[in-house]
Amino acid sequence: MAVLVLALGQATGSLQVTPSAPVLFAFSNYTVSYYTIYAMPSSASFKLDFSQTYILVPNATLNLTASVSSSVVSGATGSCLSNVCTLKLNNAVPIYSNMSFTIGLLQNPYFLMNQTISTKVTFNSSYSENLTWTIAQSYYTPMAITLNSISQSNYGVGNPNVNYTFNLSLPMTPANPQLTLTIPAQVGASNLQTALTFYNA
Repeated sequence: MAVLVLALGQATGSLQVTPSAPVLFAFSNYTVSYYTIYAMPSSASFKLDFSQTYILVPNATLNLTASVSSSVVSGATGSCLSNVCTLKLNNAVPIYSNMSFTIGLLQNPYFLMNQTISTKVTFNSSYSENLTWTIAQSYYTPMAITLNSISQSNYGVGNPNVNYTFNLSLPMTPANPQLTLTIPAQVGASNLQTALTFYNA
């Protein structure tokens, strides 16, 4: 009867996933925090699915630390394969406990966008929870960009078909970079054409 009540109950624990280093495309540890409203056996597992995000996870064993109610526990394990990371505390957890894993290194997305992670928390063969957590794009910050110089092909006032060249430095070269350029209202920008060239990369 106790297992049946647990399986049919609608209450679930709560999940949060947050990066420690918020810069886009940077490598970062991520903290997975979970509050359980049921006691967890030592065999419980967390499967975090990153396949609907632009967060890059390694196909490898993770560097991992874990804690329960702010006390570090030993024996926790974690690994990733095909965008799914499996975490195990390998310790029993009492009811109403805060637990967390710090995992790394993952690679942040390369542009600002909400990142939704689905997670299956398996207590035992009779009970599991399917949870989602969205890392809002506001958690991430753009890369620092250095503007080295601006040049233009023609300095005549009102002349059309002028090319502007912006020389920028980035701390790293991401795939499919996204740059935002605000053009003053005084500059005509009809039929705007752009080109992006990397050098010394």
